[in-house]
Order: sequence, then structure tokens, then C-alpha cells
Amino acid sequence: MLGTISRFDPIKNHSMILAAFKDIVARFPNARLLIVGDGPLNETLRTQCQTLQITEQVIFTGFIIEPQQYLSIMDIFYCPH
Repeated sequence: MLGTISRFDPIKNHSMILAAFKDIVARFPNARLLIVGDGPLNETLRTQCQTLQITEQVIFTGFIIEPQQYLSIMDIFYCPH
């Protein structure tokens, strides 16, 4: 499980994460991406998942006050900055 925890803001570049994840799914169809957070780009990112045809592999949790339990299930954590 790959994942990230952050606000959906342009500076975080979630769009790049999704584009890269499309390539991962092509090689590893069972891969999953967990995105914990919310923000102004929520709908844009969901639409990008549809365009990339990775909607079934990407899990959006929404805003979580204490996301520690999600961090513990990620094998790879991406820290955008």
C-alpha cells in the first residue's frame, strides 16, 4: 500500500502522484494508493483518477483528525512538500 497524508493543495502536487501511480498500476495491478486528506483540489484529483482509469486502485479517506492508524498500514509513504 502506497500512501500520503496531506491537504489537497497545488503545492503538494498530488497530480504528479496520481500520474506516477498510473505507471505503477500498469506493472503491479494489485497496487493501491491511499490518500488521506481533503482540500480545494478534491474533485480535480478524483476526476484525474477517472481520466487515468485508476479509480478502483485509489482510496480517498477524506479529512481525518488523527490519521496515525492510516500511516501504519502504508508500506510506502510519500511526503509531499
